[in-house]
Amino acid sequence: MKYKANPLRGLPTNRPPSGHWYYTDDVWRAEHSKIFASAWSCVGTAEKLKNVGDFFATSAIDTPAIVTLAGRDAVKAFANICVHRGARLVTGCGTTESF
Repeated sequence: MKYKANPLRGLPTNRPPSGHWYYTDDVWRAEHSKIFASAWSCVGTAEKLKNVGDFFATSAIDTPAIVTLAGRDAVKAFANICVHRGARLVTGCGTTESF
């Protein structure tokens, strides 16, 4: 089923949407661009980053990410993709001096 510019338009508010709303690629892309890509997404908790240099690998929607404690009260996130080969840079969690 193909949708026009906004497949989320016309979604009924008084009952659950029909099944195709849960598995259609067009709906997923619209949700991604109109809802999730324009807002902050929780990808972890501060407890995972106790010391400077601590990091964990995660995913923000469909983008692999690295979250690290870069300094006192400085949490940073980066794409977890090597621009040269397209491979993941890290997996799991750990501590490092630099990326």
